[in-house]
Amino acid sequence: EAEHVQPEAGCGKVDVCRMEGTIDTKVVADKIIACQTPTPSEVLKYFNNQLKQRICFLDGGMGTRIQAESLEEADYRGDRFKDFNQIDANGVPVSLKGNND
Repeated sequence: EAEHVQPEAGCGKVDVCRMEGTIDTKVVADKIIACQTPTPSEVLKYFNNQLKQRICFLDGGMGTRIQAESLEEADYRGDRFKDFNQIDANGVPVSLKGNND
């Protein structure tokens, strides 16, 4: 689960990327299958929960939001790739930062 910085109380508007709460995926899926639209709150809870569990590739404003976190090489590596040390064909270490392939 991702670790997040908690804002100080009264510091301004709520950052929707840090809203707490969970929702059962089936609830959202059932609404979509029934041609209904999930509420904004349901969508936020769904995505925030998914972002804590896995890497999600989203386009547009979310990519900009992720860039605002000023992530470093270690952030991209996490525990899974902390010892990753592959060398490319030119003898240069492969960086995971910004590697979208």
